[in-house]
Amino acid sequence: MPSVAATIVAELQKANVRCTGTGIETLEETYAERTHKEVLGRSQSYELWWTLVAEAVSGPDRLTHLDLNISEVRQWRSELALDLWINHKVYKLWEALYKHSTIFRNMIDEQEKDYVDFSRPGIDSQCLWVWMHRVIREGIVERGDVENLPEVMVRDIIIGSGGSELLCRRMG
Repeated sequence: MPSVAATIVAELQKANVRCTGTGIETLEETYAERTHKEVLGRSQSYELWWTLVAEAVSGPDRLTHLDLNISEVRQWRSELALDLWINHKVYKLWEALYKHSTIFRNMIDEQEKDYVDFSRPGIDSQCLWVWMHRVIREGIVERGDVENLPEVMVRDIIIGSGGSELLCRRMG
């Protein structure tokens, strides 16, 4: 069986998102002592996220609104502006992984069901969302690949398909 890191890389590739070279190294180091069952099971998004946080991962291509060594295109006026930009990218990644990866679809179903069933403050506070935010911000994935993912239409999204079957449709 491939390592947890190799599985994460393969699942991201199914959604046309590659990991950077240092991102692969980071994932390999971070998840080296973890098993698939511990990290990639249906209800394991906490472990997936926490392992990345516990290792204090900070990629060499970490985005920050204060970094003056990045191009003008990526100069954000505030941390909030940067977070909003990243959250948009996370949303695109979330939907691409839902569509193309069974492993991530199961985790997303669980996160969305938890969000709906327990009236959580926002999906962006769920562990899997925070993990995706982190892999984008730290440069673990190729940001250009995430940028090139298709924009998701609200009418195409099924929230909580694991149980609540709420279908969001574009009003028009």
